[in-house]
Amino acid sequence: MRSPIITLVLIVVVGIFVADVAFAAGPQFTGLMNIYDTTTTQGFSERSNSLATMDKDGPIAGTVIPLARNWSDIVVSPDHSRLYAITGQEVYRINPITGAETKLVINSPVPPGEDHSWTVGETWDTARNRLVVATLGGTGFFFGYLDATDQWTTIGDLHQFDLRSITYRPSNDLIYGQPNVTDGPTTEIRKYNPATGQQVGTLLLPVPLPQAEYYSDLDWQMMLASDEQLAVVVPRYVPRPGGGTMAGNWLYLINPDTGVISYSAPLPVPEPGMIGVASLAVMIALRRSRR
Repeated sequence: MRSPIITLVLIVVVGIFVADVAFAAGPQFTGLMNIYDTTTTQGFSERSNSLATMDKDGPIAGTVIPLARNWSDIVVSPDHSRLYAITGQEVYRINPITGAETKLVINSPVPPGEDHSWTVGETWDTARNRLVVATLGGTGFFFGYLDATDQWTTIGDLHQFDLRSITYRPSNDLIYGQPNVTDGPTTEIRKYNPATGQQVGTLLLPVPLPQAEYYSDLDWQMMLASDEQLAVVVPRYVPRPGGGTMAGNWLYLINPDTGVISYSAPLPVPEPGMIGVASLAVMIALRRSRR
């Protein structure tokens, strides 16, 4: 007999991949739901984060998986059997059922004097069925990982250009990379060939994204939404209920062909305790439906 805890985990894991579209409000995207300490007046200190499918109204009911520690980016494999998460220096594969973590050491060749340090973004290249990780160390690189062979490859050199997040778009077989700009607004998103890692174009943003606040640049995320817009989630001060502001998340939806921002507003995120309540409600509802 499964314990109630295992049953809850299984239900939440299934829920993230079979989201009830009736609760969705517009394009959906899957990534980290970051919860920040709202008591501080300066800075963005993460209290926790979870994997979730979201829309402009926040996480979709039944899709939230609380994570054991804070990550800076996360990717779900197409068959949903594996999660890949990064920290500032490391890559991990996570079993979504048990939560077990396996550290993946990037060990593919780089030129003399270069290294594999500072992982800053990751995405899944569906055309080549591999994880792609971007780094800052040295000149910066794109690395590919094939889970079937447990093998890393060096895709290409970023030539001293720093990125803060990346996402793959299957319809035009391109990787989109956000520049890691800390001293001004973000005015462009770069396009890369996923086979070679070479830059093949630039998406200019008619309306720039505001400057990162309090060195929160590596908490920025970029995901491909269900309607193929770029969903960019940014740590930003948002209105506090009752007045003032607090650390939170801001959502931008960007046309990947024109750079036009179609949506810009705070991304609602529930308190951690409410996540557990919502997960429990899903479990109870599913149990009742089986009787």
